[in-house]
Amino acid sequence: MNRHLIGGRLAPMDTRFPGRWIGGVALVLGPVVMSAGYLLRHLSTVTGLTPQQYAWAGAQPFAAYGQLLAYTSAPALLTLSYAVFALGALLLFPSTGGRRGR
Repeated sequence: MNRHLIGGRLAPMDTRFPGRWIGGVALVLGPVVMSAGYLLRHLSTVTGLTPQQYAWAGAQPFAAYGQLLAYTSAPALLTLSYAVFALGALLLFPSTGGRRGR
């Protein structure tokens, strides 16, 4: 168990959560799942839009226009892409070690 000085006194610190294995697996799987979410979002934009809509969305200053257009044509695929991305972000949490900002 590690000991750190807190207020001039040694205080025990529990560093067992999440552990090396869980943190390591989270560091590997989290970005892979997030990338799958990005890929699904790209696929929903490319397959859901006509070439004219895709060109119009590409000319807009923000990507939200294209994503809203893709949602009108394939809402399930775009919803799945955001859900997979959120799952990847959730999987990355154990790799932070459960530490709070100080």
